[in-house]
Amino acid sequence: MKSFSGFCSPFRVFCGLLLCLPFLFVSNCSSGRESVVDRGTAHSYQIGHPEVRARATSFFDDQGQPVVDLNVELPHQSLVFRSLDGRRFAEVEIQALFRQRTDSGQGTVKTSFREEKEIITRQGEGGFTTYYSRRTPLEPGSYTVELIVRDQSSDKSTTTRLEVDVPDPGAVSASITDIAVNTLGDGESRAVSAYLIPSRRDSLSFEFFVTRASEDIPVTVRMRLIKFRSDTEPARAMGQLPITSGNIAHRGIIYNEYETIQEQTRRLETESGPVLIEFTLPRPDSGNFRFEIELETPDEQGEMQTSRRFRDFGMVSPNFPRVQSTTEMAEPLVYLMRRRDFQNMMNTEDPDSLRREVDRFWLKDM
Repeated sequence: MKSFSGFCSPFRVFCGLLLCLPFLFVSNCSSGRESVVDRGTAHSYQIGHPEVRARATSFFDDQGQPVVDLNVELPHQSLVFRSLDGRRFAEVEIQALFRQRTDSGQGTVKTSFREEKEIITRQGEGGFTTYYSRRTPLEPGSYTVELIVRDQSSDKSTTTRLEVDVPDPGAVSASITDIAVNTLGDGESRAVSAYLIPSRRDSLSFEFFVTRASEDIPVTVRMRLIKFRSDTEPARAMGQLPITSGNIAHRGIIYNEYETIQEQTRRLETESGPVLIEFTLPRPDSGNFRFEIELETPDEQGEMQTSRRFRDFGMVSPNFPRVQSTTEMAEPLVYLMRRRDFQNMMNTEDPDSLRREVDRFWLKDM
């Protein structure tokens, strides 16, 4: 598919991103929409235990067979590192159980795996997070994925549960799989397993399959990327007057106010079976976004039936969650400086001059 271009701009972290959670919205008919929390994404954090960000995505392999892609992010600051023979490393054990759900309960474990992984520290991009991926073939059905990550040095573990629906490639009605999000740059692709995406890479890629059993019934796929209106102001001081529930500072994100960044329509007439579709575009500016798919297909009476899938995400600073740039060090001073002095400082475009202004603030009373 054709790639989009045209919007790259500086990034900064803003407080409004922290107020939102990922959602997946699905509708199986043209009469309405159903909102469902995206059960394929999870983030588990407990002090003293490994921090785990994970996503389970239903997909198809090169032979058109259904699979589940499990992508895991392990931030290094939550792991215990040891030094031996000049190496600094951590050891983790990753275990996953795929349990098919039934009407009466979770059902039995269909497949599982256990793997030990050694993590070597390194500097540069990605040096503070380890990315792990595993593809597992599964029969069509609904599954609960139980993911267990154990730090072998501390013997502390974190258990995360995700849910995923594996589609049937031979189903009569057309359907959409989960949406896989990848960051592209430096000649490689990296899967996204969390809501917040640090803007380190040049582009974003959204991949999904449309299953189409019959060539006689055309299918129309509409895709678009939209940006929601979000609160970008710093957190309010406790002494300020209360705000109303309708205020954007209270709501964080207004989902019915947005702008369309890019959109495209594709019509499937000759392809059948699982059809891979990719939507690639330059990374957007910081903010809260939704990638939306709308699938239209006629039923037996010739009436158009519409199903939709959405993937929400937020773009943040390249260094997120670390504070490294001069601007990132200057922004928290909004709580300590007079408003006019802070605005004058942030209007400084030269990074060296801004750094001197930050140093001058901290050193003025010494």
